[in-house]
Amino acid sequence: MKHCIGVNLLRPDEIVNLLVHALQLIVSYMRNSVPSGLIYRPNKDDLAWLALKVAMIFEEPSSRTIGSQREAAEWWLARLGFPMLPDSSSLIKNESHTRSALTALQQRAAILCFRTKFEGVALHVAQFLERYGAQFPDWYRTAPIINCGDGTKNHPTQELLDLLTYLVYILGLLDSEGTPINHLTAPNVDRLEKILNQMDGEKLRTFVEDALNGKYAENPDVGLVIAIVGDLSHSRVCNSKLDLTAKFPRIKFILVSPSKFQVSKLRRDELGASVSVTEDITEALQADIIYYLRTQMERLEEVMSRAEAESALDRLRFTEWHMRQFQGVIQHPQPLDRFRDLIHPSLLNHPQVIIDLQALLGIPMRTAIYDVCWSNRHDHAPLLAVPKLQEGEYRILAEESIDEHRRKHLAHKQELGDQRSVNDIDRGMVLDWLPPGSGRLLDEMILRSGVYPNDVPTGIVVPNRRSPSRSHELGRDIFKDIIFLEDVFVPLEILGALKLFAPDMRVIVLRDGAYRKLDIPLAKAIPTILNCPNPACVSRTDPECESFIRVTRDRTSGAEALLQCPFCRDTFTEHQMFRTAWDKPVSPLRGYVNNLTA
Repeated sequence: MKHCIGVNLLRPDEIVNLLVHALQLIVSYMRNSVPSGLIYRPNKDDLAWLALKVAMIFEEPSSRTIGSQREAAEWWLARLGFPMLPDSSSLIKNESHTRSALTALQQRAAILCFRTKFEGVALHVAQFLERYGAQFPDWYRTAPIINCGDGTKNHPTQELLDLLTYLVYILGLLDSEGTPINHLTAPNVDRLEKILNQMDGEKLRTFVEDALNGKYAENPDVGLVIAIVGDLSHSRVCNSKLDLTAKFPRIKFILVSPSKFQVSKLRRDELGASVSVTEDITEALQADIIYYLRTQMERLEEVMSRAEAESALDRLRFTEWHMRQFQGVIQHPQPLDRFRDLIHPSLLNHPQVIIDLQALLGIPMRTAIYDVCWSNRHDHAPLLAVPKLQEGEYRILAEESIDEHRRKHLAHKQELGDQRSVNDIDRGMVLDWLPPGSGRLLDEMILRSGVYPNDVPTGIVVPNRRSPSRSHELGRDIFKDIIFLEDVFVPLEILGALKLFAPDMRVIVLRDGAYRKLDIPLAKAIPTILNCPNPACVSRTDPECESFIRVTRDRTSGAEALLQCPFCRDTFTEHQMFRTAWDKPVSPLRGYVNNLTA
């Protein structure tokens, strides 16, 4: 594991190993001693220590996360670079995140920690350095990227420390006292040390796996049940937690929220039986962990009146009555809203409310992340690959010589008169049977792909041409658009992308005296020519981002295809995608990439 970008990009064994490593660091941290069991221990007497600098690129206000990241770095004995904070970095001057990262690396940063309001930044920067790092000094391409929260999608360090907190809590059940550890007082640190000393690495790993598979849950047959309460639709913590279901299928979730702030139906359908939905907080009392999110009144008031918002919050509030019915623990990422938080103030010091333990364990957890990522810094970590159409995946509908085709269709050419036809081209492509009115937009997509020489569109778009044969066959006028591309050949993956908006498109290829008519399948991915509709996606903010869109579901029984941006991970229908396909200028992106790859 070289980068810590999202729970979705970590393997189950990597999550388990990180948690085991962090558990082994807790006692050393609590006793303010040198970390024991590190994979890589910086040494101030070694010149290599001078190269170990951590850069904080924080685009949002933060106290716990940035403080915890900095304390973890200092305890690990790394140097701290100049922090790029919301009011002091060039990001407020519209600099891209890529350029900010390169600036930090120019100042000898060795590890980059990002916290941004845009989604996919850490993934994009890591991808950029993996692809183009060879053009820069050596330490650029070996720099681990750590995501400290981006947009509404990822907060892997928070999710890992939440799991670590639960593990410490239930470790107390394994000693002679048999009571949970909810605070790290000196006696509890002694207890924790005693328990850990009785477990070698393999036993500790088994304990972590068992805990995540629900062995210590209230109902082990069901698994580990986590209830998430609050504004779920805008929560990066919530989304990171839901990513656990793909790694540990015996983790289940109860999503407690007003319907307007629930996780999207597309996301819930993807998660299937792993989640249930409710607006009733009492249904969360069956969970092993109730996880409250920060109250964001400003978002509630965007879609409902203040009175409705207050009523919605009241239905989610956790009181002393609820605590008397509850056997599990309560977690909260903080900060707590002292005026409007959903946990009653009288409960904040209750032994089942472990939010202070959470905040404390952020340091050993983040130290473990630094240690593991830095130790694997020389690994090649390809993060995203664009799946491409291959030769043979298309159907050949007709194949003959160009001369033979012209002889067969001489009458058709005479009928068209001066109008352009396939017979006018010796070398190139014709895109036929495009929906009426779509030709110019599809030609713009071809321009975006960089196929045209010198970025000058040379295709000829013929709009709304009547098809005599099809009109005669159906007894009504049938029209289509056609694009004639002389001496231009569009790659298969671009043709497959155009198929999304022209389902009946037929491609005619004229080359080396041969005529071929092809039916191209819908592409598995659509590169660069479409924009992600999400305005908070890094692909919309950083011109260096080489974006693409995955096709996650083909058209089936009349249903629209589904597409997903790999950076922000939002899913869209083809109609939603097409509406926003033209919002972002193209030339800055392609010019930058062409310069890099020239």
